[in-house]
Amino acid sequence: MVFSDETKTNVWGSDGCKYFWKRPGDKLQPHHLDLTVKGGAGSVLLWGCMTWDGPGYGCAIENGTMKASDYVHILSTTLMHSLKYYGYQQESIYFQHDCHVLTCQ
Repeated sequence: MVFSDETKTNVWGSDGCKYFWKRPGDKLQPHHLDLTVKGGAGSVLLWGCMTWDGPGYGCAIENGTMKASDYVHILSTTLMHSLKYYGYQQESIYFQHDCHVLTCQ
C-alpha cells in the first residue's frame, strides 16, 4: 500500500487560527504574539508518498498549481523512484491518493 498527499507549507506559519494559553491575570508575553510579514512571504506546495516500510520521495510543485500532466509526471518519476528504493514492483502495490481537487482536475 502506498499513500500520497499534498500539503501547502507557508514560510511564516499557518493560514489558520492560532491559539495560546495563559493564566487569568498574567501579562501578555512576547512569545504570545505572532509576527507578520507584508505579502505573506510565500508558500510552497509539496507532494509526497508513504509506504509500509517508510516515507517515499517528495517533490515541490512549481507555482503552487498542478495540471494533470504535472501529476502524471510526478507519478512516473517521484513515485516510481520511491517504489524502486523499497524494491516494490509497480504491479504488486495498491496506490491511494486523496482525490483532492488539486490532483483531480
